[in-house]
Amino acid sequence: MEIFDTLGLDQTMAMHFGIFVIVYLFLSNLLFKPYLRAFTKRTEQTVGKTDLAERFIEETKELEVEYSTKARQLNQKTKAIYDESRSEAMKQYDQIVTEARVKAKTVLDKTRGEIESQVQAARKQLKNDIPSISKSINQQVIGKEVAQ
Repeated sequence: MEIFDTLGLDQTMAMHFGIFVIVYLFLSNLLFKPYLRAFTKRTEQTVGKTDLAERFIEETKELEVEYSTKARQLNQKTKAIYDESRSEAMKQYDQIVTEARVKAKTVLDKTRGEIESQVQAARKQLKNDIPSISKSINQQVIGKEVAQ
C-alpha cells in the first residue's frame, strides 16, 4: 500500500471511487439506458420509415405511369367516338340540307310557275281590256263618245 501513499492516495479516493460507481449505476439505469433504448428505437423507425417512403415513392411513380397510359387510351377512345359521331352528324346534316334544298327548289319552281301563269293571265286580261281602256281615255280627253 506504499504505492498508494507515495502517490498521495488515501481512503478518500476509495470512497470517491465507490460513490462514482454507485452514481454511475444509478444514472445508467435511470438515464443512460432509457435514452439509449429510445435512441435505438427512433433510429430503427427512421431507417424503416425511409425505406418505406422510398418504396411508396416507387409505387407512386409506377401508378402514375399506369394512370397516364390509361388516360391516353381513354382519350383516344373518346376521340374516336367523337370523330365517328361527328362524321355521322355531318352526313345527316348534308342529307338534311340536300333534302331541304330539293324541297326549296321544288317550291320555288312551283311558285315561279304560278307567278308566270298569273302574269300570262294578267297580260291576256290587259290585252282584252286595252280597247275599252283606250276608248275611255279618248272620251275623257276629247270629251265625246268615240265609236269603235
